[in-house]
Amino acid sequence: MTDLGPPIASRWLSASIYLTIAVMCALGIAGLSSRAAQAAAAALCLAFALLYPLMFRRARSERGRAGYYAAQALVIAGLMLLRSRNGDVFTFLFFLMSIRVASSSPPRAAVAWISGFCLVSSGILLWANGRGALFALAFNAATFFFSGVFGFTLRQVAIANREKQRLLDDLRAAQRQLHELAVAEERNRLARDLHDSVKQQVFAIGMRLGAGAPTGRVGTYLIVGMLPWMAFADATQRGMTSLLDAGGLLHKNPLPPALFPARAVLASGVVFAPLLLALLPLYAGSHHFAPGVWALLPLLALQGLLCFLLAYLLAILAAALRDVVQVVGVALSLGVFLSPVLFPATLFPERWRWLLWLNPMTAPVLGYQSALLQGAWPPADVWLVLAAWIALLAGALSLAVARSRDQLVDWL
Repeated sequence: MTDLGPPIASRWLSASIYLTIAVMCALGIAGLSSRAAQAAAAALCLAFALLYPLMFRRARSERGRAGYYAAQALVIAGLMLLRSRNGDVFTFLFFLMSIRVASSSPPRAAVAWISGFCLVSSGILLWANGRGALFALAFNAATFFFSGVFGFTLRQVAIANREKQRLLDDLRAAQRQLHELAVAEERNRLARDLHDSVKQQVFAIGMRLGAGAPTGRVGTYLIVGMLPWMAFADATQRGMTSLLDAGGLLHKNPLPPALFPARAVLASGVVFAPLLLALLPLYAGSHHFAPGVWALLPLLALQGLLCFLLAYLLAILAAALRDVVQVVGVALSLGVFLSPVLFPATLFPERWRWLLWLNPMTAPVLGYQSALLQGAWPPADVWLVLAAWIALLAGALSLAVARSRDQLVDWL
């Protein structure tokens, strides 16, 4: 059985994905307190990386893939049982496995495996946190569901791509036959009919895949959208909880509260900014380093400012109401589906497309896609919407700081 997952555009892009997973694993290992636990986690992360080429790539049947899924489930369960302070990044590996299963296995088998992954991770969370994990269990179930839906979508796209290639091969064969049988008028007519029929079917499939997409390669498109979204989610979550984590310090020292969200956002930027900058040489060659690719630099700076303003505002709200942390976590997990990260904006119904602009990351993602995939300077509406979001958040943050100045330390 061959892999139905989306093809990666090059080895360099595949290396970027592995680098992102390595960073996530490093964050989980850093959250462990003892050297022995860190060593065990590092060994399990290495096993997670090696099982893919050693088992999955060599599997020739569904049974072989089942062995790979079971082995990876044991590895990820072992990582979760180490109880890292950053344990959510290990749970993220289960979500990746769910996407892999849904994109490469039959639907019934995929549902069974994803349900098993959900039960294992939920059991570990319940064991580690007791009744306090009930909200996390609901969040996990929703994320596994959307991971499965996303993986199934990738599977359907891969199948459509294969069908498209088959039809293209048929078209070439029909053209050769037309050339060879050109001596007979009746045969020429039949060949032209076949040519038109196949061409219409190829065009119909291309329309289903999204003719308005900035690129025809699914893997290339997803990386340009997912890396900025992961950077945004990580910076927002870190900054949102920064004041809660620093509550004891603020009680003892009258430090400016803005320092803590700023430090959290910068720490996230140190991790993700190099990954985003690494895309510049990888993608710029496809359009001969067109000038628009340098829009990546102001987009990174504006996204950093956007993350700081949002994280600081949410940190104040979380100090006043702790449930904000849980609500924002769910919103970040579901918000990626209301953005042009997974699908081009042209695939959304035109009458509802304005809803995408309610997501603060829609404008930056469209800007990255324009700069990296097309080498074009992002259109004016991208910059205007991004500026509007920054102005709106700055105004809301100014109001929140003024209202909470005398009560913030007491809330913490």
